[in-house]
Amino acid sequence: MKLKTIIILSLPVFCFVFFNSCKTNTALSRQNLDFLYDETKFELNPGYRVFHHSVDSSTLFYKISPEELNYVQKSDEEPYKANYKIRYKVFESFDSEILTDSLTKFFSDTSKHQSGLNITDSVIINIPEGRNYIMKLEMTDIEGEVSNTRLLNINKSGDGNFQYYKIYDEDQSLMFYPMISQSGNYILKYRDEISEEVDVNIYNENERPLALPPFVDEDQYMPELKADTSFRLAFKDGIAELQVEAEGLYTISQNNDTVSKVAALYYFHEGFPYIEDDYQMLLPLRYLTTGEEYEALKLYSEPSGAVDIFWTEMAGTPMRGRQVVDRFYNNIEKSNKYFTTWKEGWKTDRGMIYSVFGPPDYMAKTNGSERWVYYEKWKMPRVEFNFSRIDAPLNMTCFEMSRNEEYRNIWFQVIDNIRR
Repeated sequence: MKLKTIIILSLPVFCFVFFNSCKTNTALSRQNLDFLYDETKFELNPGYRVFHHSVDSSTLFYKISPEELNYVQKSDEEPYKANYKIRYKVFESFDSEILTDSLTKFFSDTSKHQSGLNITDSVIINIPEGRNYIMKLEMTDIEGEVSNTRLLNINKSGDGNFQYYKIYDEDQSLMFYPMISQSGNYILKYRDEISEEVDVNIYNENERPLALPPFVDEDQYMPELKADTSFRLAFKDGIAELQVEAEGLYTISQNNDTVSKVAALYYFHEGFPYIEDDYQMLLPLRYLTTGEEYEALKLYSEPSGAVDIFWTEMAGTPMRGRQVVDRFYNNIEKSNKYFTTWKEGWKTDRGMIYSVFGPPDYMAKTNGSERWVYYEKWKMPRVEFNFSRIDAPLNMTCFEMSRNEEYRNIWFQVIDNIRR
């Protein structure tokens, strides 16, 4: 379930900065990056957001719940305090062993009793405009001795993407992801104090097709997207108000450039990227059913009835049923968060595999490819999936998997294990 949070600024009691550059490191492409798509590997779950405020530096915003940190009291006269640090390394690519920038910064926080409020703060990154970067981030709770590792794609090619804007919701909270969960008015703050109109296009394709099974080797449907709605949005001193009502993919582009200078926002349904209604629970069942079964489920007068009957018949026992349902829809929501492009993440090739198999046990990544390996998961033998980056609408980051008839048996074996 999606929880609405109020974000406050937490001023650090102390900080120490260590700067290091041009140091040789192991290239990210030679490391196991399975943590990238598996948040359960860490006890901390911070959120990160990059904003390019100038041509030679950017701001890294972060947020973390105080409930995830360990607060200690050194004496009766002192407040409970959490001590944590953020360390980042910036590389020019997954294959690079040379750091562009690195830093370690220490923080303290005393907001233990402010339940439900997130700690937010920021760090300056020294990276010039003109190219893309990969940032490896580590947040460590010093008192609790737990940490979290993330990778961020930093797009500073000067193309006006999402990272050139700060976007605030109706609660005036900074949005950390380009996912819009509800209609309303959103405030956009561009890097420069422009006073001009920009183009907004809304793409609401009625048919955003699901990925084909991994053993079906045929061309995937890749449409030439055409906007359903277009309008001009006026910025004044770098600020504009965007009203979101219609569902779909929103793009914001300058100088009538709808390809190279695009910031994308996603509002595919209420609650996105989370699944919050019966209809959204029904659609992903296509991965677990035959064509005839799925058509029969669609004949139910209410989606809730179709969903209930499917999971009741598949569950076996109530406890197992709840575990299977929770795991499946958690995978769907994570796919939306990780893999959304011109369509919902769970409908993409990577989203399909993730929804059914879950996070990979081993993941290797380069700028243009990903290799996922599963080791004897779901009572199955080792299996490997390979994905390659392809040209996609609006210059988005899309990956297509290498399909093979050999996947047929393993696919149906995993489906059977889920259904039994």
